[in-house]
Amino acid sequence: MSIRILHFSDLHLSGDAEKQINTSTRLGFLFNSIVKLQESDGKRVDIVVFTGDLIDKGGKDFSTITDGFQAFKDQVLTPLTDKAGIQPDRIVFLPGNHDTQSSDIKEMRDKRNLLEDYPHSSEREINSILNISNGDKELVIKRTKEFKRFELEYFSHYKHFFI
Repeated sequence: MSIRILHFSDLHLSGDAEKQINTSTRLGFLFNSIVKLQESDGKRVDIVVFTGDLIDKGGKDFSTITDGFQAFKDQVLTPLTDKAGIQPDRIVFLPGNHDTQSSDIKEMRDKRNLLEDYPHSSEREINSILNISNGDKELVIKRTKEFKRFELEYFSHYKHFFI
């Protein structure tokens, strides 16, 4: 038995009108290709995995980050489930750095500032600085709050996902 996994990364959905025209065209081709693939061999896509950067720049080109995730749902997830027949409980999301909110969090520092603030001399030291320490957990929660809200709402009919 084989499993067909469809993997997406770095879609960077934008609210910018010019970018949206290009994105809509590419997504249309993508969904049609998925349908043709499934029809050609009779095998369905079993799992869809989105590994980050669903939206661009933390939703900067949308009114809010929440609007960015709603656009992702409308423009990507709904056609994926409707046209390709993929069930919502077969979709997995992992947030990327563009899926987190930072514009209104003054204490958030980008990686460059973090590296400038802390001396480092090796790759190992740099990686340890970039990884979140216990003191920064609250900051991570703030940044990913809207992503988690989107994820929980999308999967609200599948309570067994959340233990």
